[in-house]
Amino acid sequence: MVCAIQAIALAALAVGALVTTPDNASGAVAQAVLLVVMAALLGWISWALVGAKPWTRGPVIATELVVLLVAFSWAGPTTVLGWLIGVPALAALVTMFRPTVIAAVYARDEASSD
Repeated sequence: MVCAIQAIALAALAVGALVTTPDNASGAVAQAVLLVVMAALLGWISWALVGAKPWTRGPVIATELVVLLVAFSWAGPTTVLGWLIGVPALAALVTMFRPTVIAAVYARDEASSD
């Protein structure tokens, strides 16, 4: 659920990056493209997470690490926007390392391979 909400938020941030009047239009477009790609990836992964696909764990961890880096570098660690992006990414990372999530994902993988 956190990944789906993040996908929507990143898409909204991409639109916001294009709508604002930036000093550097090409930088705003590049930033918006990056955010749209990340939003699409998170949307696709969150759809696969609903089915508890075992391959989803790695992409979620990698994507959330990138989101944390974007939150830290783009918005900064002290701004509200940085916290709004970074805290859910950290929550998703912590969730992906919980033993119950790991057991559920891999139990489903073993059941489908039988």
